[in-house]
This record gives sequence, structure tokens and C-alpha cells, in this order.
Amino acid sequence: MNLRALALLAALAAAGSGCVANDASVRLYGLCFPPTPTAGGLCAYPAACASLVLGRLEADVASEAVDGPLIWPLQVNNARPSNADRSGGTETAWAVVKGFKITISTATASLPVLDVPISSHPINPGGGTAVLLVPLIPRAAATTLSGAIAGADILDVTIEIKAYGSYGDGQDFETGDFKVEASLNDGLFPDPALLPGIACGDPANPTYLGSCPQARQSSVVACGPAPAAP
Repeated sequence: MNLRALALLAALAAAGSGCVANDASVRLYGLCFPPTPTAGGLCAYPAACASLVLGRLEADVASEAVDGPLIWPLQVNNARPSNADRSGGTETAWAVVKGFKITISTATASLPVLDVPISSHPINPGGGTAVLLVPLIPRAAATTLSGAIAGADILDVTIEIKAYGSYGDGQDFETGDFKVEASLNDGLFPDPALLPGIACGDPANPTYLGSCPQARQSSVVACGPAPAAP
């Protein structure tokens, strides 16, 4: 898929501490516009979104991507003020996101909440930001969603995400909900690495280099010239 499938939700979820929304805490801010893959096919994500995306995301649940068929860079803000300025103080306001709680629902049903732990990722203290790759459709949900798509071409879903973790002082946090809309299919997005012609229609740049965030979903695709003859 290419830029036409990209999307951003205008709704920004207020962050929470515990179960109470709190903008002075950790906040899921927005979906980042993905970077263009490097010549080596890598995706480099900055600490904050350069821009956000508009629309509905798309993904193929038949994808065998390790983290799941739909992942996306999401900016996370730590709005908790730094406390290192007090006399003799040590910075303890930095936050570590340890995982996500993800709920996927359709017009008729809702899947059980999925707890998806991740490697600890510190967020800069005192208003700092980080961009995390979030498994919006985790691998554990792909089989169930494939069954729900049977008999139809597209399945529209709403994804609700909460991040959880802890601050440097040991206090736990859980953000408010952040909602993403997505359209899922089963087998309609071939792998461009196997069929590069589906992604690279320019005869001057027929070589598929990579997709950010990943292939077989909404993404930014990079193509390059054919390799030089030996």
C-alpha cells in the first residue's frame, strides 16, 4: 500500500493516571506520518511526529509480520513536569511505557482486551516525547479477525489503546483511551518484496526497497533503480 491508504484520527486521547483522565500525566498524542524507508529499507523514527496522518488505516490480517498485521508510530507525551530543579533533587518524573492494553471492536462484537507488553522505553522528563511503534492489531488477534472477515472483503474495526507503565519514582500510570479506525482485509495486499511490481510502477525505479511502518498495510513505500548489470 502507499500514501493513499494513510490515515490520522483527529481525536487526541487525554492521558490518564490510574483510571482518571489527566493531561498532566502521560498522554497518547497522535499517529505520526511514517518516514520514507532508507536505501536499505530501514525506518527511522524521531522522538516526535514531524506531522500527523489523516483518514483510516488499512491492513491485511494475512500478513505474517512478527508484531502483528497493523503497527503504527504513535507519539507519547510526558506532561509531568521535571522535578530535578529543587535543591538536592533527583529527576524522577521520567516515564517508562511498559505495554499497551488494546481493545478491537466491530459493528457487532468486541474482542477481549489484549495486554501487549513491550521493552521498556523511557520518555524524556519535563514535557518530553517519544514515538513508539504500537501493535494496533497484534499477532494474537489476527486469526480471530480473519474469521470475522470470512464472506466479506473488508472489516471495519475500532481500536482503543491505553498505554501503561511507571515513573522514575515508582508510581504507576495508565493513559486514557486513544481510538484508531481501520479497515482490514484477508489476503488482498500481496507482499511487495515478492511482487515488487505492485508497489513500484515507475520503470525508472522498479526495485522495491521497503515500507514504513511495514508491508501489507498502510505505509510509505520506497522504490529505487534497478541494480547495475555486473
